[in-house]
Amino acid sequence: MSDTPMGAARACPEIEWNGQTWKIGYPTGRAKDILKKLFIRQATDDVISLKNVLDGEQYAEMFESHRLALQSGKFEPFKPGWNAVMQSPNGGSLFLLSLLRLNHPNATLADANGITMDKGDELALIIDQVMPDFFSVLVADLKISPEKRQETLATLMQAWQTRLSSNTTSASA
Repeated sequence: MSDTPMGAARACPEIEWNGQTWKIGYPTGRAKDILKKLFIRQATDDVISLKNVLDGEQYAEMFESHRLALQSGKFEPFKPGWNAVMQSPNGGSLFLLSLLRLNHPNATLADANGITMDKGDELALIIDQVMPDFFSVLVADLKISPEKRQETLATLMQAWQTRLSSNTTSASA
């Protein structure tokens, strides 16, 4: 998947936070790949964090289950592993982090969380500029009808806007 058609050549929207100008990248195939890797990393961290909590046998079973999920493609867009991380508390911030990393390879989850919490309203307007392209990239490989693809895009946009508005509401409370 080429990076250029979906926006890599366009100037990126910017947001000022923590004394730095952050460029929110347009979605590309590379952003999709970054997001998938971030989701896998989050799920892996979640499993490994239980190593000293579960007994050895329970941990070994959970670890093997995670390994099999990775091998069987369950972290591809809209597959069970991908969905679980997207719906987790860090899902929205990991999405933002995938767009930040296009221009800021050293950006962290803490940066994405900080921008979301401190600049939520401004970020919502920026995300509206780049989001439709990203969801188009995500659903491009799904084997569904054009009508179902449009319905899926609309559902994704609504879910994202709901999540982002809940972040800005809690940040201003």
